[in-house]
Amino acid sequence: MTRRGIATIWAIVVLAVVTLMTAAITGQMIAARRSLEASLNRTQTVLLVEAAELHAQAMLKASKDYTGETKMLLKNGRVIIAVTPDAKPGVYRVVIEARYPVDHPRVAATRKETVITQPAAPARVRDREEPADPR
Repeated sequence: MTRRGIATIWAIVVLAVVTLMTAAITGQMIAARRSLEASLNRTQTVLLVEAAELHAQAMLKASKDYTGETKMLLKNGRVIIAVTPDAKPGVYRVVIEARYPVDHPRVAATRKETVITQPAAPARVRDREEPADPR
């Protein structure tokens, strides 16, 4: 074997090692990006559930007949709220499901079940007028 042949073989080996290292690093970067995207999507669904819970509380405060709804709170974020009254007056069981992004193959979903208690309206107390001080 000549020196040229040995140098060519070494060049091919070095290029193969560099190519394999580049492929491995690229694969790790893609996996990290997907992991970050999944984490962000999960966080978004948690925030959507919290917003939907506040929305359900406000709707129950406005109307005791509120039974829930399906809302698109974001362009790609869907929330399903289901409200059922409990046996106790003023107590409601609420189930909230959030999905984000709904049109993506790797959709994140979060579900929360909670109880919302609406206090009874306080009795109105009439102010009594006190007689003016005669001094």
